[in-house]
Amino acid sequence: MSLVNTVTRLADRWMEHATHGVNALQATQPRNRPGGGTDSVPPSVTVYNDVDDEEVATEIDPPASPALTIWMDSEIDITWRGTMRAKGVTLAFAYTTRHEADLVAIRNSGYCLGGVMESLERFNDQKLAVGYRELNGWKIMEVSDITLQRAAGTVGESRLWGFVLAHLVVVKTT
Repeated sequence: MSLVNTVTRLADRWMEHATHGVNALQATQPRNRPGGGTDSVPPSVTVYNDVDDEEVATEIDPPASPALTIWMDSEIDITWRGTMRAKGVTLAFAYTTRHEADLVAIRNSGYCLGGVMESLERFNDQKLAVGYRELNGWKIMEVSDITLQRAAGTVGESRLWGFVLAHLVVVKTT
């Protein structure tokens, strides 16, 4: 199986983790407002990836709302120094909605994408991510350079509100 398919599937599986995945962590993001009050807990997202889910294979327009779509967006630089090592592997995690009020979607995208960033940070803990780092002879060694981008645009029937980019170092283990 290819590096692209394997890494994308591992990221999808991690984002669905009951304790360290996006839905668990977006619900724990601080939601206090200046002057008092809090934002409501955002609804759970449905996680998709462009390798397994036909609905998002050609464009980021998932049928569920809200949704988090994962895809690999990179030119992979592979080096051989005794072990095949892939650098420049970039995963994108996009937050989309359908028919949601703009202000609600903007707020919820912040909590969801904050949950993605925290989840990726936890992924770097070897003990927490056991069973989620390695598959088909590829192992994700590290997630770094995590960037949050706010965006607004329409894709099909969905609205894109933002995305997280994460750079990975991946090695061939077999």
